[in-house]
Amino acid sequence: MNSALIADTRRDDGGEMNKSYALLVSFGLLTACNSSDFKTSAAKPPKASADAAGEGVNGSAPGDDTPQSGTNGESVGGRAPSGGAVSVEELGQGRVKANFSYGPKSAKADFLFVFDNSSSMKDAVDNMKLGFDSLSSAKWPADTVIGVMTTMPGNPANLNEVHPAVNRYASIEKEPGFLSLMSETARSNFRSANSSMGDRLPEAMCQQEWFKPSDKSSSGKSCLSAAVQSAFSSVGVEAGLVAVSQILDKRNQFFRVNSNVHVVFVSDTQDPGKNPNNNSNVRALYDLRPMYANLKSKIIANSSVSGVKLHGVTPSLECRKAEKDVQELNETPYQVAIAQSGGTWLDFCDGDSARTNYVPVAEQIVANTLPEPVFVLPESVKNIESVEVAGQPVELSLVTLVDGNTAVRIEGLSPSSDVAVTIIYQR
Repeated sequence: MNSALIADTRRDDGGEMNKSYALLVSFGLLTACNSSDFKTSAAKPPKASADAAGEGVNGSAPGDDTPQSGTNGESVGGRAPSGGAVSVEELGQGRVKANFSYGPKSAKADFLFVFDNSSSMKDAVDNMKLGFDSLSSAKWPADTVIGVMTTMPGNPANLNEVHPAVNRYASIEKEPGFLSLMSETARSNFRSANSSMGDRLPEAMCQQEWFKPSDKSSSGKSCLSAAVQSAFSSVGVEAGLVAVSQILDKRNQFFRVNSNVHVVFVSDTQDPGKNPNNNSNVRALYDLRPMYANLKSKIIANSSVSGVKLHGVTPSLECRKAEKDVQELNETPYQVAIAQSGGTWLDFCDGDSARTNYVPVAEQIVANTLPEPVFVLPESVKNIESVEVAGQPVELSLVTLVDGNTAVRIEGLSPSSDVAVTIIYQR
């Protein structure tokens, strides 16, 4: 095989393969400025009806593999008939040829932004909007979609209700982003249900739940900026890791098949935001919190993606050292999970000097989006007969069947430009 196509293979948490990079950005305060003004790094470990929020029938990521939605707004269906292949050809006698395109331009990137909607974030909203307006100029992968949700968790017994640890207010379950994606339909439903709280979301959002970085709302705002709206009430807990896990329970095939999933958390506190030792409901919420390996496995099982990375703008222990809960728990779960995934992390407090230019942060994350060399097949297979990259045969010792023989990993594949990948297998 052409040696230029082979590079060091990067793995995470014990060598498990990354299946897809969708960007879940948990917004608390995504702050940045000129690259010299803040610190980013590959994270290092520290010392049901349309559902209650008004999800419509466009609840799934766009593309040929988009599933339909059920009567309760949940997605139904699963793997696309072609898996992640560009085309599939029957060769006879149980032999099948699957053709793929792989590289920085052809990679699917699903970015899901998940932001902290607690009252402490209210003052940061204007700065976030200014920053997000500039993100459309960032160098996103060509096939990128973005969705936005909040860190508000649900009740495990009924995910259409908020968790018992959340401080309730009238119609809180209709708040956009609660175990759902932001959309204009959700915003309108919330404003109708609670006019006083609804007035806190004055700007029109985009109709589609998944949108492209350059998409605009009816008022000309970027969809990403328009989506950063919330009632910003004193919800009491902010559990981004839990919320991401729970939205997967509500929606099958949440991300696009064979996509690269990036989860980026942005918050001014840690998940779940309170000391669990002082409240039984918070303890129950704390016990639901997944770490990276669990969350990655769940995303892969839900959507047959190609890889999962986490990123974030979250506080270090030093950033929140004055908070009693942080001192007692001595935990930074976001930072730990991000480090385990090999993602990019920014200390929430390092962005305080300037918050209007998010492009440097976005570019740090986007630069870390080359998908893992994993190819989702249309079906479970018996064996791989041959693999070619850019017309050159690949030694089968570099090829591994993964995910119950439904996907192929090619070790060390890291092209600088897109290449054709052809896999012939026996079903």
